[in-house]
Amino acid sequence: MKKSTNAKESKKVKAGSSKRNTVNPDKILDAAMELMSEFGYAGTSISRICEKSGFPATSIYWHFGSKERLLTAAIERSFVRWLDALPDAEKVKGPLIDRLDKLAVLDASHFEDQMEFLRLMLIAGLERRSADPEIMKMVGRIRTHAREFLISRIVGFTKSCGIEISIEKTESLAKFWMACSDGAFIASQVEPDETSVQEILIMSGRVIVALIEGEKDAGKTLASGGTESNVTPLKTAAVRGKKA
Repeated sequence: MKKSTNAKESKKVKAGSSKRNTVNPDKILDAAMELMSEFGYAGTSISRICEKSGFPATSIYWHFGSKERLLTAAIERSFVRWLDALPDAEKVKGPLIDRLDKLAVLDASHFEDQMEFLRLMLIAGLERRSADPEIMKMVGRIRTHAREFLISRIVGFTKSCGIEISIEKTESLAKFWMACSDGAFIASQVEPDETSVQEILIMSGRVIVALIEGEKDAGKTLASGGTESNVTPLKTAAVRGKKA
């Protein structure tokens, strides 16, 4: 009798293990991303993920351990895909303003392909009080990586044009660029019929070119014996903007 009972329990264990092995983690992550983009982090429950993915909670916990780890894994995977799909600035040739115009067109297309991920990042950022602290840390890290990517783009642009600007000013440009991108995405969600992401990105790129060239002119003025009051560098322009 004991042998028979043990045999049955062994079969159950093997059956459960077999089911877990046949679970597709990517399908679970896809379901989690879709639900989070629609309901937010707080509104995405394990039961909803089970229903959407078609896998039981036991399988989800077996692979990811907890809801927090699952959603973090979903965000990380989406960020890697987003980063890998970004246009390579080094392959875009021509004068600086033409290069940024071309990149803006490519970036706008990238926006459209990654709407789900961008929407999730926006929702998570706005859910600061209700979202899990680990998720918020993840969002912070992702945005930091995004700014670093933009910094590397700007450094590449300035070097190719023979322009040298400080890391502080490069970081300011990256923050401005990222804020413009954030605004373009939000506007596209709130007023899709009235918003051209491509146009906004082209305009922000041209502002960046003007600011970079302003730094180049500032360097020439100082080198020829002028003073900072003769030019309008980034910091001075920002202060004037606040006063206005």
